[in-house]
Amino acid sequence: MKGLTLFLYSAALLLALGFADAEPLTHECLKYYLKGKGVYLSTLDYVDGYVGSVSDCESAVRTRISSLNEDLRDKLKSDRKSRPHAECVMKDIEEEDDYERYENVILQEVAVEMISSWRFWKYFDKKSTLEGLRAKADDMVKKSLLKCKGHREFGDLFTNINEQNILFDRSGEQEFCIRKILVNRTLLNPSFYNFRENPKNVRTDIDCEEVFKQIKASFYENLKEEKELNDCFIEAYIKNGYAENILKAEVLSKLTLTRSDKSKEKQNFINNMVDISIDTKNC
Repeated sequence: MKGLTLFLYSAALLLALGFADAEPLTHECLKYYLKGKGVYLSTLDYVDGYVGSVSDCESAVRTRISSLNEDLRDKLKSDRKSRPHAECVMKDIEEEDDYERYENVILQEVAVEMISSWRFWKYFDKKSTLEGLRAKADDMVKKSLLKCKGHREFGDLFTNINEQNILFDRSGEQEFCIRKILVNRTLLNPSFYNFRENPKNVRTDIDCEEVFKQIKASFYENLKEEKELNDCFIEAYIKNGYAENILKAEVLSKLTLTRSDKSKEKQNFINNMVDISIDTKNC
């Protein structure tokens, strides 16, 4: 992940250095455009209002964004690990529709980089401003990359669990306790899929919280060893319920689901696991 961070930071650095546009892009135009997107950048407070053609301004901005995005796409494709997910990442960041979208952050970088007056930077810290924006853009790309990798990886994982290509050797007591705890925590709805809480009809006077705790501890210990994960990953997984999602998928693989049900549960699984992965982006 450190190598990926360095790579993305380098890409962000290149993005902010400026490109030759077919039409001129000015501070005034950038201020006008960003304001229209609900983006406020204090360093543009001293820039005059835009009085030119709106269509010319928007054309100049779109030209710059296109150039920045193509450069990022090239950077992603040049890296072996990110190459298979490059188009997915670009699609994800280009389709964001809120004011925090990637393109608005990199346009702020461009605006700051364009301000060269030493008198202006007497009152603002250009270096820290750029570093903050670059870190934000870098974080967005890493987040999209994790999301794209996760959709493929976790989709395959759910399928393997559902088709029982991954086998879990559970005692009747463990099976009962897993189901009971998942229902108690509202992770499983006992009204769906012909669910039975005690499928092997074992005794129920057992401490299921303790049984579940031991199952999770064993799961995380094996996961840490197999994938050579550090404590940061494991702590994030525990906090966000990684094991619970796997255990739910295990139980679902033994229930009666229609094709539609299975598709819905698979997407829920992917979304949950992707969210967990995003929380590990700085590990």
